[in-house]
Amino acid sequence: MTATDTTPTKIDLQELVAEADTGRRKPAGVAGKILASVAIAWSLFQLWYASPLPFMLGFGIFSDTEARVYHLCFALFITFAAYPAYAGASRTRIPLYDWLIAALGIASALYLVVFYNDIALRPGLPTRWDIIAACASSARRWWRNAPERFSSSIHSARTTSTDSTTC
Repeated sequence: MTATDTTPTKIDLQELVAEADTGRRKPAGVAGKILASVAIAWSLFQLWYASPLPFMLGFGIFSDTEARVYHLCFALFITFAAYPAYAGASRTRIPLYDWLIAALGIASALYLVVFYNDIALRPGLPTRWDIIAACASSARRWWRNAPERFSSSIHSARTTSTDSTTC
């Protein structure tokens, strides 16, 4: 492309589609196999949940709440494993902090399944573990959005200081 030509080339479009389809990260080795295995397991779970087989065989029957939580666990894991938390993070491996964020997300979602009856029987009266699960979920969200929050505050501080010196 030339400096005046703004039309994307075929290669640029293919890269964009590949990045959207596979995530921004292409891990190799064990991490790549784990990511692919979880995606396949999620697909098989969805097929199992939607089919009449659980009712015919008498096992693997999930309530709607449980199915939603398991669905959320798969989605959180794949999201945190396939997309880096930071723009400068490695695209070929999954750093430890992304594994930890994925584990926090899964743990906070599974908390709803494990303590479903307790939560239903005491509405509005959180226990210590309810508060810990809420903090873990909030920490996961904060950690994931931290780069955007910090980069926008740094950018606004630079813009403000630049504007004040030019007046």
